[in-house]
Amino acid sequence: MTFTVMLFLFIRRRMRLSTQLLAQESLNLDNLSQLSVIKLIILLSFIIQLVGSGLLFIDFYPRFGLTKGLWFSLFHAVSAFCNAGFDLFGNSLNPSRTIHTFLAS
Repeated sequence: MTFTVMLFLFIRRRMRLSTQLLAQESLNLDNLSQLSVIKLIILLSFIIQLVGSGLLFIDFYPRFGLTKGLWFSLFHAVSAFCNAGFDLFGNSLNPSRTIHTFLAS
């Protein structure tokens, strides 16, 4: 339901009352004015994923270049946020962890 509301927000169309009531019921909100909480959820989700992607990009850019580093950082940030556990390296981010642990010592 969050994605449906997000779609309506992106295309800047008003939801019909039936859609609003369905969203309210599925998200267990007390009244329709609380649907603005969905905007906050979506915004915070994007911000957290962008910050994570930026932090990963700092490490991936020197190793993989601009486009591949950007793709890897974005993919791993979204995967980590969604708790999917997918990785493109086959050994997760263990090499990055040991490098940073070594540098921090």
